[in-house]
Amino acid sequence: MKKIKVVLATLVFSAFALSCGSDDENPLGGDLTAKWNQTKTVTRISGVNTTDNYTGNDPNCEKDYLEFKDNGDVIFAVWNENADGDCQESFASDLTEYQKTGNTLIIGGTNASYSGEYQIARLTGSELQIKKTSNAGGGTEITTTIY
Repeated sequence: MKKIKVVLATLVFSAFALSCGSDDENPLGGDLTAKWNQTKTVTRISGVNTTDNYTGNDPNCEKDYLEFKDNGDVIFAVWNENADGDCQESFASDLTEYQKTGNTLIIGGTNASYSGEYQIARLTGSELQIKKTSNAGGGTEITTTIY
């Protein structure tokens, strides 16, 4: 009877350990070099969050994307439908390059939506979250998270 209890306890513990370990994703274990589709932006001002869904995608075209390349280049691609109903991809020329050091990501260029210094909050095979913090007048901190 004692052997059965030990075997059952071992099986239960093994099942628990395996199920918990496989569900946990490393929040910073992905590869940045990929195409990322923005889904929303969350802005936090004085402890209050405001969520804005990304509405830049043309419904008849592929999704706009931000792409980080192996050579350090970064592009922001926008898909638009022309007068003939064909979708065309255009590239924002005001983003240039990026540097990633640890959890810090610096995107060069003048694109107000993306350039600047960020902290990578989450980077997995399917999700990228980057946060930018700035100060407004009166010491108010603004944190913008792009998903």
